[in-house]
Amino acid sequence: MPDIDFTSSDSVQYLRDAVNEIWGSLCQQIPYDYSFDAITINNINCYQVDPPEVENEEVLIIYIHGGSYIVGHPTLCKNMPVSIAHESGIRVVSVEYRLGPEHPFPAAIDDVLDVIKGLQNHFGKNVRYALMGHSSGGGLALISALHAKNKNLLEPIAMALISPWIDLELQGDSMLTLEAFDTNPPTRDWFYQSVEAFIGQYQRTEPAISPLNDDVSGLCPIYIQQGGRDRLLSDATRLNRRLLNAGVNSTLDIWDGLWHAFQMMPLLPEAQQANQATASFLRATLTKA
Repeated sequence: MPDIDFTSSDSVQYLRDAVNEIWGSLCQQIPYDYSFDAITINNINCYQVDPPEVENEEVLIIYIHGGSYIVGHPTLCKNMPVSIAHESGIRVVSVEYRLGPEHPFPAAIDDVLDVIKGLQNHFGKNVRYALMGHSSGGGLALISALHAKNKNLLEPIAMALISPWIDLELQGDSMLTLEAFDTNPPTRDWFYQSVEAFIGQYQRTEPAISPLNDDVSGLCPIYIQQGGRDRLLSDATRLNRRLLNAGVNSTLDIWDGLWHAFQMMPLLPEAQQANQATASFLRATLTKA
């Protein structure tokens, strides 16, 4: 991986092109027949994935892709939303949020919140939803849920956070101890510098950027799924402990020996099993509500 100037759109575009090629090839391996339809919710571009049979039109899952807030797109991050829709029987909506450095904080959060604000107009006043995100998308899902709670917006019934990145100071022990096992991103410094493209003039410690520092009490049930050889392992373990201490129903599910965002790989048996586990949690929680 060459040096990237994360504050330069031209430099970041080189990285995006490389990611597009890799993630695009993964999308071609998805073993399901599926639809991936462009829709607009409250002026935000989204993509809707329906299971073979939609059992309840008023229940859905909002999916937020990863990519360190600077790369990625719903059309490149299909395996998880497609798998979850098929395994849960619930509609999934993937959000096309704005990325840095062109659109720094709080653009991404504003986009997800605008989708939440538009759910009732788009899907009906009785709509119920879960939030799901992986990596930076997991952090964004948690931040959005906290904003929804604090701003009296429609709150999620459940959350599934897949290898969530919730400490942008990168203070977790696994950032160092697992670096030799997880080269995505290639170095801790690479990870650290990419944050600059997202936070703009803000500080890494702010709760709206690093939700590990926020008051997490009063949140819905949360399922955290984490690879055991992922450098974000400490983010997941610290978040789970913080949630439990705050009285939140939280489950931490560690998949031994697996790397960051392994769930994106359609043909990997462990990814298929992990996505089934996520779908089971979301289905059980959403249908019980």
